[in-house]
Parts: sequence; structure tokens; C-alpha cells
Amino acid sequence: MTCLIEYLNNHLAGSVGAIEVIEHGIQNSQGSPIEILYADLLPRILADQESLKELIDQLGGKQSAPRKVVAWIGETISRVTRSPGASESNEVTLSQFQEIEMLALGILGKKHLWSALAVLAKTDARLQTLDYEMLTGRALEQHANVEEFRLSIANAALRSSDN
Repeated sequence: MTCLIEYLNNHLAGSVGAIEVIEHGIQNSQGSPIEILYADLLPRILADQESLKELIDQLGGKQSAPRKVVAWIGETISRVTRSPGASESNEVTLSQFQEIEMLALGILGKKHLWSALAVLAKTDARLQTLDYEMLTGRALEQHANVEEFRLSIANAALRSSDN
């Protein structure tokens, strides 16, 4: 069971980092399409995080504070390396594009988490309390929304310095 708790805590740390990125993005992208995307995404990511926390508690595990701190530190450091001027203009920066790309990858990781747990739930009654089909579908929807947005800004983000 320790492997499962460790796996769940790794995903919990990822969600902490994602929420930090999203909340920071909302604050620094007010009035932009990025703010709209993030504002839509935040409550759904928080709901998924809550499901994960409840599952860890239900399995008798402890939420790993060190992992959550590492996720927070990683997100904070990434802010320092972001392109200057990212919040001063409506132009999409490379760092914003990469941030959205990392969120898309994280959401796919979450989808894989739910899929793996659905397989385990077939033989472990303790895992049968969540609706993995719904959670997987929600992750796929989140990913589709983020990926559509990512592709819509790719040209502006990747060619902005070529002008």
C-alpha cells in the first residue's frame, strides 16, 4: 500500500504546483484569454485535488507535506525565470505558452492516474468509492480545452521574437 500512497502523493504534489501556476496566472493575466482559461480550469482542478486528498485519507495514508512544499518551490522558481513583460502586455510570451503546455501534460498525467486507479479498483474494494469514468472524462475535457487554447496561441508565442 505504501507504493500506492506514494503514487497518490506524487499526483497531489503535481496538483499543488498546477494550482499555484493557475492562481498566479489569473492574477497576472487579468482581462486576457489566459485568465478566462485559468478561471474556468481552477475549480475543476481543485475538485480533482479534493478527490485525491479524500482517497489518500480513506486509504489511511498521510498527505506528504514535503512533496507539496517541493511543488510550491518549483512553481515559485519558475516564476522567476518567466519572460520579462509577461504581465505588462497582452502579447503571449514563450513562458506563458510553456506554462500552458506543462499544465496540459499534467492534466494528461492526472487522466493516467484515474485510469490506473480504475484498474486497481477492480480488485481493491477500498478504491471503488470514486467514479473513475467521470474523473477520466473530466481530465480529458480539461486537456482538450487547454490543448485547444495552447494551439491557438502557438503562433503568437513562438513567433513573437521573430519580428
